[in-house]
Amino acid sequence: MFTACDIDWNARLREAATDGRTFEFGFRHTSGRWRTLETVVTDLRDEPAVGGFVLNARDITERLEMTKDLEYAATHDRLTGLPNRTRMVSELDEMLSRNAGGSTVAAICIDLDDFRDINDSLGQSTGDDVLKEVSARIKSTLSYGDNAARIGADEFAVIVERGHGEDVVLEVAETILAVLAEPFHFADRDLNLSASAGLAVDHSRDIDAESLLRNSITALHEAKREGRGRVVRFEHSMRTASSDRLELRGDLARAIGTDQLVVNYQPIVDMDTNEILGAEALVRWDHPERGRLSPALFVPLAEDSGLIGRLDAQVRAQALKDLSGWRSQIPGKQDLTVSVNLSVGELHSDDLVATVLGDLRSAGLPASALVLEVTESNLLDDSDTVRSQMESLRTQGVRLAVDDFGTGYSSLGYIDRFEFDILKIDRSFVAGLSNRTNQRIVTAVLDLASQLNAKVVAEGIETDSQRSTLLEMGCLIGQGYWFSRPVAAEQFRRLLTEAVKVGA
Repeated sequence: MFTACDIDWNARLREAATDGRTFEFGFRHTSGRWRTLETVVTDLRDEPAVGGFVLNARDITERLEMTKDLEYAATHDRLTGLPNRTRMVSELDEMLSRNAGGSTVAAICIDLDDFRDINDSLGQSTGDDVLKEVSARIKSTLSYGDNAARIGADEFAVIVERGHGEDVVLEVAETILAVLAEPFHFADRDLNLSASAGLAVDHSRDIDAESLLRNSITALHEAKREGRGRVVRFEHSMRTASSDRLELRGDLARAIGTDQLVVNYQPIVDMDTNEILGAEALVRWDHPERGRLSPALFVPLAEDSGLIGRLDAQVRAQALKDLSGWRSQIPGKQDLTVSVNLSVGELHSDDLVATVLGDLRSAGLPASALVLEVTESNLLDDSDTVRSQMESLRTQGVRLAVDDFGTGYSSLGYIDRFEFDILKIDRSFVAGLSNRTNQRIVTAVLDLASQLNAKVVAEGIETDSQRSTLLEMGCLIGQGYWFSRPVAAEQFRRLLTEAVKVGA
């Protein structure tokens, strides 16, 4: 980008008019604020009525700022300001790719012991304060070149590159735990915490960033099992612990197609009237020995093992069957929709469109009754197959939604390539509506949706204040615990038939 005073205008205008490209330049507004213009030049010097260059420009300052905000949101934790897992893995990849001649690259994964007790007993606000203080303490222990990140609710990671071997890296981890063991002072209360850490190192650069991080997490789990409050180094023998994961994978393969997999439904609500407009289908696993398992445990397992397509197909078929019953049996609910996740594996399936349409026919439903939610990570694979599948589904009348919109700035580019009916604002922006940056992002998404003639659904609404704020901003549809937790099909029917009021 050029500033107005930097440009050789005659040369720049001739060049732009010749090749037809746009160019950007910045200038300082009379308000004192810096603005950016995107400009198209037409050479009309030969036109007697003009005799010069004609510039058509539009102010793209807000768009650039939104992109910058989304990029930051995609790579940083909003609570602590630390890089997130995605950013950390990228930085670790850079460390591993450097030819540093024998230096030690290490990943340290740190988890607070019994942190949930703080949230449960003292409230989330105090828990957030603790997490911010933890991040500050971790950063205070690091040397130049070391990096910290928040990679989970109460999990942090540190990556280091040292030339003195594993013992020095071990000292870094032990120093972090010692600093975190010092009392935390909040208002009139002192809190004492402990943390556990797992350490994985690589001297030869023969491992990728994700594998090194997974090794540190494996070592962390071992530290937890050994009694917590300690550092454990990763050893290859620890991989035998993955046998439990293999067993669970086999159990999941056998569970698909059975009633062990239960579909729950969370209402999607008109926030002004509290009318239920649709439902999001969410799968749960009732394991015969382990009890009910969270999707956070078995969905990644299904993705890694190639079972996700079969799992999603079962959920979709059941959701459409339940929706058909609600539509046909409950007066006034003939326009009810159901939203189901669409995995990246299914997007590559040659028979996806035929399978989806077959499911709709079996349920006796029009294509418009189904909303397929695609996460931003799925959009990263911009192949001809993915584009063709999505275009075919939408042509047939199936509605498409982008889930967790705004968490990855890449979505702005993909919005131009695909047509979507719904943008779902990620719960992280809803939880942080008091933050001005979050408000700007939500406003930008609402403006973008208006231009695209798409609806907006806000996820993760937990308070009436969030609902009211979103309504004032122009977001009319939402879902979250404020209205209802995910419930079984019969309970959802009760919400529809008995006019049970959703909301606290």
